[in-house]
Amino acid sequence: MYGILNSNNELIARFTVPLTVRSNKPSVVSDALSLKRFVASSPVQRWEIETGVEPISSNAEDLMVELVTKGKHETIKIRFPQNYSAIQKLDLKEPNVLVMGTSGNSYVTASFRGFISKGSFIKFPNSNKVYMTTQNSTSDNISSEVPIFIYPALISTIPGNASNKPQALAEIKDMSINVYVDTDSVSGMVYDDGILMEMGTMTFIEAL
Repeated sequence: MYGILNSNNELIARFTVPLTVRSNKPSVVSDALSLKRFVASSPVQRWEIETGVEPISSNAEDLMVELVTKGKHETIKIRFPQNYSAIQKLDLKEPNVLVMGTSGNSYVTASFRGFISKGSFIKFPNSNKVYMTTQNSTSDNISSEVPIFIYPALISTIPGNASNKPQALAEIKDMSINVYVDTDSVSGMVYDDGILMEMGTMTFIEAL
């Protein structure tokens, strides 16, 4: 279940549908008189989530405190929503996916056993950045090394061990990240029928 977590990684509010995970990659597009199109894009990218939020009934006050005290100036932690089809196809024979990679590359080298579907979201240690896999990856041997292709390109190097083998533990299922609450979102509480706390649609922005 995806939603907002407290400091103990406990779910205090779940995301509701409709839910949108949007890739924000700034670009400038212009058309010449010949109607030829020119596009310039920034190398940076972030994910933005737009969704309804439903407090867990027993922890509604936790959500209010989290949103009011942190507001727009501090990050909150969420469990990042996965592509439903991709996560259904995820088949890891062992829980660990070990990786290493070089900054600027569009892939990481991984050791695992099982199947990782394209369209899966993945996160690496010592970074809050979320990446999306762009190709299916299969490995039958935990000792073998296979590429996992990602988008966007890796923003920081993931070192290997002394033998230059993957050692950093990647997260896929139940991945949590820090996000900012967008400035248009409510920082308090809204009640529907005087009983049910209804936050409406909120936007969460990946903290880079």
